[in-house]
Amino acid sequence: MTRSLLQLALVLVLELASAGGAQAQQAPAADLEGLVVARSAGQYPNPRVVDYVARSAAPFAPPASLLAARTPRNVVEQACGSVQPGYFEVFMERNREVAGLSFDAPIGYANAARVTFPACLFAVREKGRTVTIGPKDTQTTLAQHFTGYGKFNRFRLTELFGEVTNVLGLDQKAKLELVTAPTFIQPLVGMKEFESELAKRGSITVAPAKVGGTLIGPSDSDCNDAGTLVDKPSTIGEIRAAYPFHPDAVAAAFAWTRGNRFPNPTRVMIIDNGFWGVPACAGASCLTPLGTPILDEPFPRPVFATDDFIGDIGPVLVEGISPINYLNDLGTEAVDSVRGHGTHVTGLALGGPALRLQRERMFGLPNDSWLKLSIGNLAPARLSFPADAEERLFLLVGQYDASARPMIVNLSIALEAERATSLARTLGGGEWRNTLFVVAAGNVPERVENLDNYPAQLGDVAHPNVVTVASVDADGRLSAFTAYSPEKVEFAAPGCRIKSWLTREGEPVAVTGTSQSAPITTFGAAALRALWGAASPDKIRARLAYSGALLTGSGDQARVRMGTRLDLFLALLLRDDVVITRNPDRILLGQLEELKGLRCNDGLVPPWKRIRSLKTGVTRQIFTYSDSAARRCEGTLAEKLGEVDNKLLITTRAIFANGAFQPHIEELEVPVGDLVEFVRAELPN
Repeated sequence: MTRSLLQLALVLVLELASAGGAQAQQAPAADLEGLVVARSAGQYPNPRVVDYVARSAAPFAPPASLLAARTPRNVVEQACGSVQPGYFEVFMERNREVAGLSFDAPIGYANAARVTFPACLFAVREKGRTVTIGPKDTQTTLAQHFTGYGKFNRFRLTELFGEVTNVLGLDQKAKLELVTAPTFIQPLVGMKEFESELAKRGSITVAPAKVGGTLIGPSDSDCNDAGTLVDKPSTIGEIRAAYPFHPDAVAAAFAWTRGNRFPNPTRVMIIDNGFWGVPACAGASCLTPLGTPILDEPFPRPVFATDDFIGDIGPVLVEGISPINYLNDLGTEAVDSVRGHGTHVTGLALGGPALRLQRERMFGLPNDSWLKLSIGNLAPARLSFPADAEERLFLLVGQYDASARPMIVNLSIALEAERATSLARTLGGGEWRNTLFVVAAGNVPERVENLDNYPAQLGDVAHPNVVTVASVDADGRLSAFTAYSPEKVEFAAPGCRIKSWLTREGEPVAVTGTSQSAPITTFGAAALRALWGAASPDKIRARLAYSGALLTGSGDQARVRMGTRLDLFLALLLRDDVVITRNPDRILLGQLEELKGLRCNDGLVPPWKRIRSLKTGVTRQIFTYSDSAARRCEGTLAEKLGEVDNKLLITTRAIFANGAFQPHIEELEVPVGDLVEFVRAELPN
């Protein structure tokens, strides 16, 4: 991990400390009432600190379904980073009435509902973790980032690094012996007393958990989700009538483009409010009685990254452990659409319940997957996140070397405008330039520019690696609740009563909002990255936009920049020009020769090779693509050139009919009057 990445990540997290502004979905500050943020600054918690926190703060009690197969040590190491001195004793004392409880044996179903875990600070001894040094790095600056202690102190630096060499050379390796992190806990005593007593016992920082921003939560607005699903669609109309998308057609398009090639490894990060969907099985228990892998899990293990990260990136599937995400509100209340927001979003980034029967085919399951998913918990099962979450997000995002391992990051957050400058610099440049940020537009039916809503306002041509997504209903119209902007919002994606899971045990639940539109887009972007490994974020963003169907509502095309709604089927057909015709109604795949007679109404005639798609509507829409951004123009396509009928010539490779791709090699002439849509290939056959 380079220092420059840490700097960029820190700028991002500082932005996330700002308030959610005027969004209607802003959660009240009261939902953080009573929480404080505490951190062991520059030192491992001593027994006196551990004992006081354990006895003076509210314990957590994870849901029984998450505990039965785990040992107490598993849970504590994930929640606290380590089993700190004195914690075991308090844990056993608090659970002395739980018969047969052992710290290193599975808790079991009989005890799962009775076990509670004393509160703790997060700290882990790294045992020589190596950190790559960046410009202007010193041991003191590293100590500030990794432990919250930023003063030069020879004793502390020796404890953290093993030796004192405060001046460090670029690319030099430093061994870090300790990492701490801000911890959200609920004291059972007054704030002043809690802070004072901890100060007597160690170097602990304590501050109230103030609201720093909000997730874009569920909307209760009316909308239209009345799509229809044809088992074996043969036309693009039948495919587009499926809402949120047609799973069979999408899986078929992915397989057709993939061919015999192995998909590119693709990393996705969901930054939200935690995750309740950790797979229940581990190791051999992930097999059916017949010895075959379990595929019916909503969140199959192979799609998760197995990196052994700090804290609350999860699930961390290492050595058979399926831990609970640190900082989630692990209470016993029912998980609703707010508390389960992050889980719902995560399910949609995997294609959601609609894709469940095709997941093995799509992701390469059961043994492995090209997709590697990580979950960053920014808010503790709430909509609002504390201002102190800046350090938390720094640890979440800062552990990835984004220049070496580009990601797709899903963000459904709302921040106020005063943070825009630094946030724009962070998301748009430096080592994050190869990472695509997929952002929810917001659930207030106004222009994004009129709302305190960042990073949604960054989805413009100046930030090619940010795509801001509005919501569209099943009828192709923008949802009544969605934010929009002809400059800032690229396109729309399904967001009306979209089903996904709130927990791994429950049935899928329908939730409405642009927070659902964003992860469906993230799913599409991840699939594109897997098929098109060399694609930059701006090319992925453009492909998702220009392959989409035109919005159908009056004036809707003028309310988002590209005038379209997501079409995952067409977006994934990267190896063929796709031509959709009427008379007969069919989908042709192959190579389209130059189409003459095209004109843009603004007078610009795009070069043929730059035309990425053409669509028919009230007027024909011609989409072009340049190195910097996609653009569209309303245009004309002459049906006659002089006295001769204008035709297009396509050499077909296949025809899509009855839900399948059928090889079909033929040169065809199609009158331009029968042309419904054209989307250009991006990859060679």
